Amino acid sequence: MNIQLIKNFNPILKINTQSSNIKLNKIIPNEWLFILMNTGSFTQNLNSLLISDININISQKYNYNQPQQFHNTRTVWLANNNNQRFAFAQSRWIIKNNYTNYLNLLNNKPIGKSFIINETDLHKKIEEIYCGHSYILEKNFQSQQLIWGRKYTLLYNKKSFIVIQEYFSPNLTKFLKFH
Repeated sequence: MNIQLIKNFNPILKINTQSSNIKLNKIIPNEWLFILMNTGSFTQNLNSLLISDININISQKYNYNQPQQFHNTRTVWLANNNNQRFAFAQSRWIIKNNYTNYLNLLNNKPIGKSFIINETDLHKKIEEIYCGHSYILEKNFQSQQLIWGRKYTLLYNKKSFIVIQEYFSPNLTKFLKFH
């Protein structure tokens, strides 16, 4: 299975949202602030913005090597019906003990949708916001503008079990204009 991780993202701005006293609205454009700080389902928001279904291309790699522990790496491209890509996400799951309860969440659906279907209550803790350049992302987004992204942790029962990094196409701002 082809797991494509973004290792060569070159940030020119990186903000730790947990320890920063920076007023984000002073340095991040409103269009991006809306996307980056939203704690809801990005896939659902993208469906609403584009008023069309989003195609999801998922690759996963499982690792059961350690007893009582489960590892999963998952990459996702979100695109419209014309195969225009709007977001790339990579997630790393480390689940200790009783990981079989989580296996039904690992399907070809967006993570948020899986949790909604399984009625799992989560909290999204946004940890970092960044913008920069990446040849791979610029090629896939068909844009050489700055790429914004974020890193967050999903918490279940106040415990971290999934870390997600998302990178967003600069073309998204065409659908979000705040004046």
